[in-house]
Amino acid sequence: MQKVIINAMKYCYIILISVLFIKCKKHSPPLEDSSKPIEIVLKDNDNTIPFSSIAKTIEFIVLENTQESFLSRVDRVFTYNNAYYIFDDRLEKILVFSSKGNFIRSIGTIGGGPSEYKDVSDIVFDYNSKRIKALDIERSRLISYDLDGNFVNYYNYDFPTYRLYELKSGYKGCFVGYFSDDFYNLKILDKDNTVVNNLFQFPKNNSEDLMKAAFTGHITGYKDSFLYSDATSSRIYQISPEDKIELKYNFNFGNAQWDEDNIYKHETFFNKIQRGQLSFLRNQYEENDEALVFCYNQSNTETPKKRTNYPKLGFYLKKKKTVVTHFDLEDDFLYQHLTSPKGKTQDEKSFISTISNASEFVKQLKNREIELKINKSIDSIDTESTILVKYKIL
Repeated sequence: MQKVIINAMKYCYIILISVLFIKCKKHSPPLEDSSKPIEIVLKDNDNTIPFSSIAKTIEFIVLENTQESFLSRVDRVFTYNNAYYIFDDRLEKILVFSSKGNFIRSIGTIGGGPSEYKDVSDIVFDYNSKRIKALDIERSRLISYDLDGNFVNYYNYDFPTYRLYELKSGYKGCFVGYFSDDFYNLKILDKDNTVVNNLFQFPKNNSEDLMKAAFTGHITGYKDSFLYSDATSSRIYQISPEDKIELKYNFNFGNAQWDEDNIYKHETFFNKIQRGQLSFLRNQYEENDEALVFCYNQSNTETPKKRTNYPKLGFYLKKKKTVVTHFDLEDDFLYQHLTSPKGKTQDEKSFISTISNASEFVKQLKNREIELKINKSIDSIDTESTILVKYKIL
């Protein structure tokens, strides 16, 4: 939360000194509900199943841990040619590891030069040009590097951007974070970085605190469309570059559901979270042909012992049309250590998460008779290492 507040202060400073922002070509078209959205209902039950019953394969990759390759908090992961491209949003590092977890190189450095970044908030992988792009939040700059880590070029946006996702078609979606002069939260850019659409306008007369907006809300992609949710919203929209907007997933958290009409009242939203009165969709999810994997808080249930004010992982299994959450998996050893999805493999068949507490995970592994697909023997694992988890959903 501290970093979010600091970044928010930086945004305000940028806005005060910025020139007039770009006047975009289009404004938000009406939302289309041409197909009924999928209802994701999180409810208590008495079922208990193992994570292995919904995962076809589970593979663990222990990343090499040295002073140069140390990671603190993985935020995004991309794969290309059997290598992992990883962004750590706490240390602001972009590192590359082999499929066996060996450290290969870092990409970019912190600094004020043209090839350096001051404050990275996100990265994207351009599969067409084979480039890694770092979003410098302080300068509203997208910096491109080749796969060897060499600086290629940069592009300055005329608006501040917090999160960004690039489709394989070259279109980009920029989650502005409520700091643009026109109050549109999402901007769609074409291959030439020209803004072609503005979506989800924030109320200009809203006087509540905007500084905590980045805690929720997210943008990612599935096939050739964006997946987007506004901050504090429990709805995920599918947006194509051709302006087709559909409400795809609607989350139902029961009695603790946040009123969708109040999604922009962020201060009230966070006050409820602090009192444990609210359940909500968090800011990381991924989708492929088999499942939607999402992260959530369930603050209020009929069973007090199942309440949680910390992130949990949920799954919507498309073929079975079934929702699986911590109510089903709470006793599973592996599930207890999985973090939110950080990305997908290049072929989009597998999701990638991390282990939340490697030291405790290894300790528990040693006390269990369980066979895992892992690149190191349990006794040789450095408990300070980052462990990736790659899994396919049935």
